[in-house]
Amino acid sequence: MVNSDLPRPALLQDLPDEFADLRPILEANLEPYIAIAATQVTPPPPPRHPADPLTRWQSKVGGDPYFPTQATYPTNPNTGLPLALLVQLNCADVPPIDGFDFPAEGMWQLYVGGGELARSYRDGIFQVIYFPTVTNDPADLIADFSFVPLRETYRDQFDAVSSLTFTVRQDLFLDLNSPNLEAFDPDMVADFEDWLYDYVIETEASGLGSKLGGWPDSHGSAPDFLYRSKGRLLLELAGIQGSSESIYCFIDNDSLQARDFSAVRFFHGCD
Repeated sequence: MVNSDLPRPALLQDLPDEFADLRPILEANLEPYIAIAATQVTPPPPPRHPADPLTRWQSKVGGDPYFPTQATYPTNPNTGLPLALLVQLNCADVPPIDGFDFPAEGMWQLYVGGGELARSYRDGIFQVIYFPTVTNDPADLIADFSFVPLRETYRDQFDAVSSLTFTVRQDLFLDLNSPNLEAFDPDMVADFEDWLYDYVIETEASGLGSKLGGWPDSHGSAPDFLYRSKGRLLLELAGIQGSSESIYCFIDNDSLQARDFSAVRFFHGCD
């Protein structure tokens, strides 16, 4: 349902008058999500394995994680090698939205291994860690991550560090959550679908980018598993460091509400 406090999607702003009868059902199908914006903080192109200029507490892609000295660091189940941080979300940075019970505090992290993101997905070499409480004392945290063999992880390919910011948005996720238009004139619906196809191509509006919640965008090889994925979208990281690669995490609502991230499902797509 449309939230008047949020910007309307461009598609609804540009909807031709001939489809005015469809506007109410399209507005009723709007869903909130949390858009993620990444800002690279290491110089382009980054030096090999650059130092992380961000603090241990910041939301980020890449870099060094917030990790208490008393916690067990994640490792590759096949080799025993430490995994590299892919994404860290300081939950206090993430704004709330209806229907998406993401933690309001704590630190959420995704670690991967396997050399390439595609292999991390194929071989299941990943781990999600959630720290429900956060210490502000640096003495309680690991300070030196030189023990992580970055050349054996995705960091050998994607080595920049990016800070993350979050904004609540709303949009239509027509790829995977199309409204039922059977009650409307079939000719008008057919014309709308033709217009929508052309609109998406002309405006390059096929993807909403990285996000928490909502529905995933389809990227290249991704649509097949997106249609059969169980649970809801937890995280989508699209176009990692300007590449054609994207990752997705799905979770059941019950697990999300219980703060149980042990059964997160991880996927990789590439345009």
